[in-house]
Amino acid sequence: MPELTPAQEEGVFDFVAGGKGLVGIHGTAWCIGGKAVALLGGHANWHPPGLTFTVSIADSDHPVTHGVPDFDVEDEIYMSAWDPAIRILATAEWSGKQHPLAWVKPYGAGRVFYTALGHGPGTFERLGMQQMMVQGVRWAGGSL
Repeated sequence: MPELTPAQEEGVFDFVAGGKGLVGIHGTAWCIGGKAVALLGGHANWHPPGLTFTVSIADSDHPVTHGVPDFDVEDEIYMSAWDPAIRILATAEWSGKQHPLAWVKPYGAGRVFYTALGHGPGTFERLGMQQMMVQGVRWAGGSL
């Protein structure tokens, strides 16, 4: 069941496409479909039980992850389907494969930053996560 009315949904898409930013955290990508996948850049539909793992910064050249060190966290690793055009910023390994946990993408003239992290409050106590979130919000807002 959609949480936004069609008019509200259209307003979000137009807002971002018009040059603004969107930050998606954790459940934003859970079981979304259609047009929302194009906006966010992907979606998730499963995850193994929560576990402790290392978030590996895959692209330290991007403003969102510049200066952010790898960090350990207890969270969920979403099994995501994603648009190959996204720019993957951070990953985690599960079952011998790297899974994207943070990415950016353009949408129209706007900017989207998404992280699959954030299942519990402990994630946001990690300094690496705090730095990535601050820089992600600033980047999406156009001030970084």
